[in-house]
Amino acid sequence: LALGAISDGCMAEITPHLPQLHPFLLSQLTSQDSLPQLRCISAWTLGRYASWTVTADDPSLVACSIEALVGRLLDRNKKVQVATCSALGVYVEAAGDLMTPYLEPVYRALMEALQLYRTRSILCLFDTLGVMADN
Repeated sequence: LALGAISDGCMAEITPHLPQLHPFLLSQLTSQDSLPQLRCISAWTLGRYASWTVTADDPSLVACSIEALVGRLLDRNKKVQVATCSALGVYVEAAGDLMTPYLEPVYRALMEALQLYRTRSILCLFDTLGVMADN
């Protein structure tokens, strides 16, 4: 939680450590053993560093991040759904044209999520679809 909270004010200081932190956050998001709170916070924190991910020298970071987020879109936990959907929207905004190769699988996953989501989750899903349409 603290990593995401300090992202705005301490980006320059945390940037040298992000190559090690990013895989850790991805593993917390994708692990079957992670508690819903960890998955939620990991998704939120990944979203906070989306701008770093898309400008990093390693183009596979975007692919890994999108794959992990899409994989959690269908999580049964409502808070994880919202955090993942929100983080995905942030990635879409930050990545711009870098998202092009991932649009089809992302749209397919979002359409599946439409069948699963309720109330707050579906509002977040609509917001993410709107962001995708705008970009």
